[in-house]
Amino acid sequence: NAVAISQASRRKRFLNSVARLARPAFDLADDRVTGGFSGADIAGLVRCAGSIALSRAREDGSGVEGLIITLDDVKDALVEVKL
Repeated sequence: NAVAISQASRRKRFLNSVARLARPAFDLADDRVTGGFSGADIAGLVRCAGSIALSRAREDGSGVEGLIITLDDVKDALVEVKL
């Protein structure tokens, strides 16, 4: 059973530790973005964003060395996990 991380401040701390985000320009902890997400949901979001970044690296031939998950990857992942 998943437990929702309901407080935005707790969710933000969790996201920063999981995704290692220094200063997000896009507030992932905002209730309109990840409200009601559990820890497992956030971990899934990060995995999905990583998969999108990996797919992009394979397509453009840049490989996985120095792979960076971009904000666009995270936004695309949000669309996928909210379906």
